[in-house]
Amino acid sequence: MSTVSTMSLSDIRVSPAALRQCDTDNVDYVSLRDSINVGGVLQPLLIREKTDTLEDGTSETYFQLVDGLQRYTACKELGITEVDVKIGTLSDIEALQAQIITNVHRVDTKPVEYTKALQRLMSLDSSLTVPDIATRIAQSADWLNKRFNMVNKLDERLLDIVNAGQISITNALQLAKLPKTEQIDFAQQAQTESSVDFVKTVKDRVSEINAAAKEGREAEERSFELTIKQRKLSEIKAANEDGSFAAGLVSSAQPADLVAAVQLGIQWVLSVDPVTAANREAVYNESEALRTEKKAQAKVEREKKSAAKKAIALKEKADEAAKVAAELEV
Repeated sequence: MSTVSTMSLSDIRVSPAALRQCDTDNVDYVSLRDSINVGGVLQPLLIREKTDTLEDGTSETYFQLVDGLQRYTACKELGITEVDVKIGTLSDIEALQAQIITNVHRVDTKPVEYTKALQRLMSLDSSLTVPDIATRIAQSADWLNKRFNMVNKLDERLLDIVNAGQISITNALQLAKLPKTEQIDFAQQAQTESSVDFVKTVKDRVSEINAAAKEGREAEERSFELTIKQRKLSEIKAANEDGSFAAGLVSSAQPADLVAAVQLGIQWVLSVDPVTAANREAVYNESEALRTEKKAQAKVEREKKSAAKKAIALKEKADEAAKVAAELEV
């Protein structure tokens, strides 16, 4: 059973492994802070008593925040010194479970951080299985396995982009199906293409790779293709409200007549007008150059490791031969 009491905010510590970071610029946070400023904290913070062993062998006992980081941060910002808390008796595993269950339905929970927290929970309790975790967060085992696969197989450079919401979960799951050497190439498409389109993009590329592997060759290098990508409605509305936008677009592309100008507007909506096309190709070429560089670096590293491995093997053989020769002399 947990009890409710009042505690000084300065006596509560935030866990270094907190599941979510507090974004103080977020609209929801600002709204919560303003609400607390007017009516106070309506829901107690969940904390637990925790004891750590210090380097000198002594122990330190303190109160650690389990749930309520947004409320805690808002109180600090508002200068509130005392808050209501609910003190629970929770182990490390139970505290992590409480964070996960609390955050599962919250939009601002970062998907990669959340998935890593689930992995951490399983590492802390070896008796837990994927179906066990899935049941506790009201998801299917397949849902959970796909997210584990995403975190384990995605290029590290893409995880932050996914966490920031710049790549949708659906498209991130598709990216994870590609070899790491090609994921960066498709990152731009993952950010701009709809899930329906990107699923097909990845499926086609995976088919190309598999077909090439069966034939004992490498898949052909990708080349830039200008595909139709309809702009978001918000972007179109903003352009329509900007009185200088149309003039700037016409000035940059210089259509020959009125019909060509109308066609240019349609092309811009579909992201295939000359200016947008040039920008997209430039981004692609930059990504391709980076991939080529990384591929070359990876090849050098592989050759170094191979050479080192061979050198070790040769040394072991030489040592063995020297040992045998010494035994024969005796």
